[in-house]
Amino acid sequence: MTPELVQLAFYAGFTLLGWFLRHKGVAAPAAPIAPPVITPASTGGHVTEAAVLQMLESLLAKLNPQATTSAK
Repeated sequence: MTPELVQLAFYAGFTLLGWFLRHKGVAAPAAPIAPPVITPASTGGHVTEAAVLQMLESLLAKLNPQATTSAK
């Protein structure tokens, strides 16, 4: 068997195992958990579009400082 076939068998086995465990109710809760609703009121009203854009720009600058300085 080639490494590709071994990897495919490995992933297929885990896929079938996951399906079986979910089917039996072992891997998932009985009642699905709903994600929280995020609103400006739930965050204290401090999150604005400008703040998010500023945070994203600062993260991009930290990740790749050469690209951000040459693009401006």
